[in-house]
Amino acid sequence: MRLARFLYFAVIASLSLAPAAATGEFGPTTTLNGAALAANTPFAFHAVFDPANNVNPTPGAGYFRPTLFTIDIAGHGSFAGVPNVDLNVVVLDPTYHLGVYAAGLVTSAGTPFFLNTYATVAPPFQPESPTPTTFASFLQTLDSFAESPYVIPLTSGGTLAIHDFGPVSPTATLVAIPEPATLCIAALCGAALVARRGCHRRVPRACPCS
Repeated sequence: MRLARFLYFAVIASLSLAPAAATGEFGPTTTLNGAALAANTPFAFHAVFDPANNVNPTPGAGYFRPTLFTIDIAGHGSFAGVPNVDLNVVVLDPTYHLGVYAAGLVTSAGTPFFLNTYATVAPPFQPESPTPTTFASFLQTLDSFAESPYVIPLTSGGTLAIHDFGPVSPTATLVAIPEPATLCIAALCGAALVARRGCHRRVPRACPCS
């Protein structure tokens, strides 16, 4: 998504972030509710987090606990992950000791984890307090799957246990989304513009999100 899309919201309220286009392919040994996927299976992650809430401040790295986490798995449906201390989005830049850009998931203990690494991002960003950017030129995936899978508990009561990935190159994008109050302000601004074009002026109702 283009950064320009979010400038309208940026001038009237604060923003939160979402890796809204984190996509890839699970490998055949990854399990959903205990059953192996048995084939390379496309997926998409969506995580909403507060970019000002870095739970482990580290130079060149940002660790963020999502307030909302969803997973779309081709042929299986959409699932919601349970936010917890071991479900953390991590983003890195080359000043971190790995020397590359990266995005992935990590537990509070640092392992299990997986990181998809990239050569570039555009536009530049600071992982400690990230802004919208797109990761590009995928390099490789770093993970701890040889020791243990990365397990995400689901609100449905089951789990997604990530054991492996397929050959499709993953993508990762951070995009800004408006806070609920911002949406109300935007709606009221839009309503005001429409009212001014009509024959009668109306007083907008109070914002229900405030």
